[in-house]
Amino acid sequence: AGGAEQDEACAIKAAEQIGLTTQR
Repeated sequence: AGGAEQDEACAIKAAEQIGLTTQR
């Protein structure tokens, strides 16, 4: 039910975590 925003936030958080892991 209206989980588009949550999905986007989750994807962004995942991308951030992946970016941080890649940077390290």
